[in-house]
Amino acid sequence: SEVSSEFTTTFMTLELANDFEINVETGEVVRWLLRFRNQDGGFGSQGQSNINSTYYAVASLSLMNQNLKNLREALTFVRACEKPYGGFTLVPINFTPYMEHTYYGIMILDLFGEENRYPSQTIDFVLKCQNKNGGFARSDLGISTFENTLQAVRVLQRFALRLN
Repeated sequence: SEVSSEFTTTFMTLELANDFEINVETGEVVRWLLRFRNQDGGFGSQGQSNINSTYYAVASLSLMNQNLKNLREALTFVRACEKPYGGFTLVPINFTPYMEHTYYGIMILDLFGEENRYPSQTIDFVLKCQNKNGGFARSDLGISTFENTLQAVRVLQRFALRLN
């Protein structure tokens, strides 16, 4: 099974602990995650930030009730991955957005209480990824997957919530 980030398991464990009201000693986990914060504000191993790892690190820190104001540099990294033609990329230098990166970007913005700068373009990108079977793919040329469909629906829900 493909793992989207080195922090995925940490996030899932913390989320389950929160769901079941299990107390977790967070000090060591916070210190461990913060060791992966890079110069560009993003998170990732070996000094290489990417939007997947940045999402899972920031979301994990949020689950542990860490003050995200101390992580504003992560928002700078995410904004560099945000594309004016819609969507988000894995790293700032990439040009092609994919559904999973767009999902992570939108979710990070949501954690920070921030808005997407290109909402109509991002909605257009997501809708172009929908196939005739109703599902969503990671791009406009892909096959539908449950994961990408869930991500697309969550992104569209975030925009709908902002409109209400």
